[in-house]
Amino acid sequence: MYKSALIFSLAVSMLFAESPLILIDGVGTKAQGMGNNYTAIVNDYSAVFWNPSGLAFIPVREIHAGMNITGMSTETALGGTEKSFKKSHFGFSSAGLVRSIPTTQGGFAFAAGYSSPYSFMDVSRYRGVDVYNDPTPNIVLSNGDGNYLRYGDSLWYDDSKNVSNGTLGMWSAAAGWQISNGFGFGVTASFLNGKQMNHRSLYTHNYRGVFDYETDIATETEYYGFDLRIGAMYQPNTFLSAGARLEIPQVIRYKTLQRYASDGLVVKGNGTLRSSMGSALGLAATLPFVKIAADATVRSPNPDVDEGDLAYWKIGAGVGLEIPVTALNALFRAGYSWKEYDLYPYADYVDDMLQSDVNVDVNGSELHRFNLGTTFVLSKNITLDFAYTSMFFNTQTVDTDWRNTLEKRYSVNRFDCAFSIRY
Repeated sequence: MYKSALIFSLAVSMLFAESPLILIDGVGTKAQGMGNNYTAIVNDYSAVFWNPSGLAFIPVREIHAGMNITGMSTETALGGTEKSFKKSHFGFSSAGLVRSIPTTQGGFAFAAGYSSPYSFMDVSRYRGVDVYNDPTPNIVLSNGDGNYLRYGDSLWYDDSKNVSNGTLGMWSAAAGWQISNGFGFGVTASFLNGKQMNHRSLYTHNYRGVFDYETDIATETEYYGFDLRIGAMYQPNTFLSAGARLEIPQVIRYKTLQRYASDGLVVKGNGTLRSSMGSALGLAATLPFVKIAADATVRSPNPDVDEGDLAYWKIGAGVGLEIPVTALNALFRAGYSWKEYDLYPYADYVDDMLQSDVNVDVNGSELHRFNLGTTFVLSKNITLDFAYTSMFFNTQTVDTDWRNTLEKRYSVNRFDCAFSIRY
């Protein structure tokens, strides 16, 4: 009895079994500087993402635009051999308008614009050796041409590379109301769309001279879907505030186009990504010399998933500080946030069937994010914001058909800049 299939889809299942890695960068340079702990203090366009009820407490009109530079480096190890890889990307992060409407009591404002809070950036490159580990009697791994691997045979990865780019953007419309004194409510509705470009190449060999293989695949995936966020904020006085955000599960359609350089094969496909419910709670205190904000986040299990990473609750927490420096006419920020591993947050469906790989298990470490930021007040109406982000996390991919673990250690550095006019 034989496992007959393409060598590329079987012998390197660890490299390709993962869903797209998704980094949640968020919206707004001020929020970045606070470590994205912004649910209870949001007071600018970024409310469309963090807490739309914050719009109800913005007494001015705002025009906002931002951009960023992101660099990612990865140390990848397989079978005792390590290799590093780096990549950087320059992108447009957000642009929007906030309009405050005068009211006889309370407050009301709406916002509209575009942002790119999710990124598909991923890089890895490695060399190493793995051992075919299926002990089932009389079963071998075959490439369909009479070449095969038996239990205990070694396969050398001479060079394996994976590079992914792209963003998932949000075209948003939001509104916030003060429905009573100090209490606000808000809603954001967004159309999601974006594109991911992925390039994978592989060179392998076996000591028998069989399974010598090389391939090159370019994949283009287009996404479109819908996002709905509900927020609430309570400010009993000028010193204290509390905020909450509820993220309704997203439904994202996608279309893929794969091109195999070796034989010119083109493969098309489509499917659906579905997230689970997410929420956040924030508390903040504003003192004469410092503003302190803390957030806690929760992502519920996906109702259709019985095992794996999506079947568990995921939590996170963080704290941020904002210090005014009147002598420089500036604000300085610092923040830290932590979250449990949750970088593949979508369940994948093809023809309404949940896709899963019973042989592959992807685990990860906790994600740590450190931030610094500043705002320079250029005039009464104009501000310039900067933020720096450093975060790191690890992933481990295990395939039961293979002996070794594929380990990746990620480090991400991001620099954001935003320009705002308030009038």
